[in-house]
Amino acid sequence: MKKSVAAAVGFLVGLLLFAVGREIALDERSWPVMIGDAMSKVGRLGWIDTTLVTGLAAVAAAYVSVRAVRDQIEQERSLEDERRLAKLQAARSVLSLSLSNLCDYSTTCAQLTHGLLLRCGEDRLPQDVVLPVYPSVPDTPVAVLKEMVELSDHAAGMVFAKLASKLQVQSARLRGTARDKAGGQSPSKSTMESHLIDALEVYARCSCLFDYARFEAELVPETLPPGVLSAAIHNVGIYSRLYQEIAERCNLYEELAQQRMKI
Repeated sequence: MKKSVAAAVGFLVGLLLFAVGREIALDERSWPVMIGDAMSKVGRLGWIDTTLVTGLAAVAAAYVSVRAVRDQIEQERSLEDERRLAKLQAARSVLSLSLSNLCDYSTTCAQLTHGLLLRCGEDRLPQDVVLPVYPSVPDTPVAVLKEMVELSDHAAGMVFAKLASKLQVQSARLRGTARDKAGGQSPSKSTMESHLIDALEVYARCSCLFDYARFEAELVPETLPPGVLSAAIHNVGIYSRLYQEIAERCNLYEELAQQRMKI
């Protein structure tokens, strides 16, 4: 509003100066007479001729046209925001189901890996142990995560993008271990512990999003709280002599992750 008023005032002042200048430039009378006559005409609005009226009308028409286009753009933007919000609410309404599905997936992966850890020797898994068939990442939850990334703001979208990225990394590592085992290379104990931590992280990331998915919180938690990985050990049904060792590995993993964020 202030900018519009300033523009109008500036236009009127400029028009006034133009009228005075034109009177002076086009008249051959003496300077005092020219200035006096010019000011007299300005005072009587005698300077308003067809050219100035036409120009003023053109400016007014342009202003009205620009204002109409601007209003239309704002209206379309508002409608687009409403459509995006409706799509976000729809994706969010099924998010909890998708998160539950991913929790089941990560729980199965964690329990299978824990079973292998129990059979590991001091350094690696015995050669005669056959790797279990791990489940594939479920497609439907991944599609929902994609929608959440597209429809959320940048900060919230990055949370869902990180979860999707972690799923890809975890799945790729499991496939790599299966290929190595098929090639005669038995996985090390450290590798199996890393696979277990991957599954626990997927579970933890999903668990932290349930309040938002159930409309019990309006903000997406952008970081994982400390200790959430070790807390997930019992949540995935792991109770064994390896608990303390796994918990220490989880805590070390979190510390290293925090250090990388500070760099």
